[in-house]
Amino acid sequence: TVYGFVSIIESFTDVLLYWFPFYFFLKTVFLLWLMIPSFNGAVTIYNRILRPFLVQHKAEIDSSYHNLKAKVSAVASELDGTATAS
Repeated sequence: TVYGFVSIIESFTDVLLYWFPFYFFLKTVFLLWLMIPSFNGAVTIYNRILRPFLVQHKAEIDSSYHNLKAKVSAVASELDGTATAS
């Protein structure tokens, strides 16, 4: 989850970040800190930053999920009805 959010943030800021010296080295150190179990970096980031944000916006996320699920179901049933009618 944490790596996914880091990747999303990086995809929007990659043009600016590439201009910083040692960007790839610092990114590698950060990813190692996240992934090595003895440091618990991912757990720390999740508990201090990501989880409070997700809990705060839980209702909005759930409603968006349900709306998207309803739209996908409607399209799938429409396609299924079209496929069987043909």
